[in-house]
Amino acid sequence: MTIHIPVGFSSVPRWVICYQYCHCRTQIPLYGRNAHPTQNLETHTSTPEMPTPPKTLNPTPPFGHPSLGGELSSPNFPHEAEAQSQNSPPREGCPTGGVENKNITNKTIVTTINNTPIYRNFVENLPYNGALSQLAKNKRKAGILSEVLFWQQVHKGIFHKIDFDRQRIIGNYIVDFYVKTLGLVVEIDGSSHNNKQEYDANRQAYLESYGLKVYRITDIDVKKNLSNAMKRLEHYIVNEYSTPHRPKP
Repeated sequence: MTIHIPVGFSSVPRWVICYQYCHCRTQIPLYGRNAHPTQNLETHTSTPEMPTPPKTLNPTPPFGHPSLGGELSSPNFPHEAEAQSQNSPPREGCPTGGVENKNITNKTIVTTINNTPIYRNFVENLPYNGALSQLAKNKRKAGILSEVLFWQQVHKGIFHKIDFDRQRIIGNYIVDFYVKTLGLVVEIDGSSHNNKQEYDANRQAYLESYGLKVYRITDIDVKKNLSNAMKRLEHYIVNEYSTPHRPKP
């Protein structure tokens, strides 16, 4: 309910009470004889406050990826750097977890023998004396019987798909057969072996110093008992290469 009072009465107070349906009291100014002509009507509307935008950090760390010469950590952006290092995949060519450790176990399987996996043991950076290349060719053409018989059993990967090299140069020596995927030297000892045991011992020690393994077969076994000689070689490979190898530092 609103009370109306004529404006012409001088005794009318400047403010009256207005009762509205919501029962809240609001003072409303009335313009009358006693009111100032320049007085404005008071309003009670308020401008809503604008929300303050949240402070955001720069989502891009100030440094780049390690592969670009930068770093992931920064004193100004510790959280961003930590999140990027944990959640972001490494760039191509950059190993996971930092510098690659080359002294790790090689778990590459070369072949299987009797359902037993044979693991790779490739030896890198073997020395090579190029002056012996012609001599190696001449030895391959010489056609020593025991070497020819053994070569027929292993050439073109017919021996468990293992690749053999013939008359291979390693340092200042020429070995009879060499399996590069296994780091294995196979020597066929002839009748002259008994007269140069010291030479052969020094030769074998030199080859083993590079992490190579040396397996010896007698000339007689190859000529007269070839099947058993190949079986013994098979067993040797299973015993020596059925577990992953760690590269020689």
